[in-house]
Amino acid sequence: MKNKMRSAWRGQKHNSRARGIDFQFTFAEWCRWWEDELGPDWFQKRGCRKGQFVMARKHDKGAYEPGNVKCVTSGSNHSEFNVRRGTFKHNRAFLERDEVVAIYKSKLKYSVIAKRHEINTGVIQRIKNRRSFAHFTEHLETPGKHPRNPR
Repeated sequence: MKNKMRSAWRGQKHNSRARGIDFQFTFAEWCRWWEDELGPDWFQKRGCRKGQFVMARKHDKGAYEPGNVKCVTSGSNHSEFNVRRGTFKHNRAFLERDEVVAIYKSKLKYSVIAKRHEINTGVIQRIKNRRSFAHFTEHLETPGKHPRNPR
C-alpha cells in the first residue's frame, strides 16, 4: 500500500509541476494532510472520479503547500473552476429575459450564439428545447417552425 501512496504522491507532484505549479509537500506531509482531512481510509476516498476527493488550491492560486490547499470533491473543484472561468454563466442570476429570448429565437450556429452570450452550447440546446428558462419562452412560437409554402 505504501508503494501505491508514494506513486500517487509522485503523480500529483509531477502533474502540478507539468502545469507550472509549485508542489511543496513532502511525502510524509502529503500523507498526514490526507489523513487529517479524510481519516485513516483516506487513500480509498481520494481521486479524480465522481464523488472522490481532491487536494485543491484555494482560489486556484499559489503552490500546493500546507495552508493553501483544501479537500473538496472532484466535482466541486471542477464547478468552482468553471464558475471562475465563466463557463457557467447560464445561472438564472446571469441570463436576463432578453438574452434568453434572443437565444431562443436565434437561427445562428450554436457556437456563434455561445460566443456572443458567453455560455456553452448545452445551455443553448436546453433553452431551445425549453428545458431551461421555459418561463421566458413559453409564450413564443417554436423557433424554426414556419408554415410550409402552399404549392
